[in-house]
Amino acid sequence: MFFDPVLLSQIQFAWDIAWPILLPAFTDGASSFIGLFLLSHLGIATSLYPMIVPYPLTLWDAASPPRTQAFLLVGTLFLLAVVLTYPGWPYWVFRRKVRAPTSDTTRWKGRMA
Repeated sequence: MFFDPVLLSQIQFAWDIAWPILLPAFTDGASSFIGLFLLSHLGIATSLYPMIVPYPLTLWDAASPPRTQAFLLVGTLFLLAVVLTYPGWPYWVFRRKVRAPTSDTTRWKGRMA
């Protein structure tokens, strides 16, 4: 699929013009920064696409063999599962242990609890 960076930058420019009109509270420039950052990298990638590495090599010539890529994919999927499970486990363990404070427990009565 081919992405035209000029067309995408025009869409981003139109969005930046319409954004303050549609939602005046959110005119901090974050959408402009993120859009320009992504579009600049997309433009560089599309202009260099077949020749990402120096000229005699294409992307497919410089890539590692399919068996190596499959090995790395399995390792990445395993580590991704570990990384995504790690923050979810404490949430699951403590899901019913914490209660909202009542008015009786929020007042300090002049002594240690």
